[in-house]
Amino acid sequence: MREKKITSIILIILAITMGYCTEWRVPVRFRPTSLDTDYHYIYYFGEREGATDEYDPFIDVPIPMEPPDSIFFPYFVGDTTGDVVMPYLREDYRAITEPGDGHINYVWQLSFRDVSDESVWVFWEPDSFPYIPEYPLYMHYIIAEEPPDSESWLTATPISEQESVFISVNQSLSLIHISEPTRPLYI
Repeated sequence: MREKKITSIILIILAITMGYCTEWRVPVRFRPTSLDTDYHYIYYFGEREGATDEYDPFIDVPIPMEPPDSIFFPYFVGDTTGDVVMPYLREDYRAITEPGDGHINYVWQLSFRDVSDESVWVFWEPDSFPYIPEYPLYMHYIIAEEPPDSESWLTATPISEQESVFISVNQSLSLIHISEPTRPLYI
């Protein structure tokens, strides 16, 4: 009986300590003003085993064609310089981070194509972000026409403070995951 109890305790401890190194993904939905309804695809970003900062076949989900300029088309900005050029992504993932990995910042850039005077609501589910007290996930966002520079992240908004943003399709939504929040928000 005592051995069963010790085995159970060990399994619980393993489950708790391994809880931070699991994959996670956040669904992102859109409601563009040009459609007056929700966009039919759900996009995702997060961390997955085997992912890198570049396009990862069989992990990231590409949009294999260049989107037309005249209709609403969201995309994560993918890899434009790697071995496999895949600039438009529906799902974009980075490597799994663990406590003690050091200072790691991951940035996702969500951009849009549409008629230039349109706007879009972007919705995410804050409960989709992983969080345990030993390993809190710090996510911030910036809305801008150009990718933010390092100093811009100092004024970024924590993603946990909102569930959606309303932005012009001429702008991009940049999201940053900060692995060690005690350091400055520099990329």
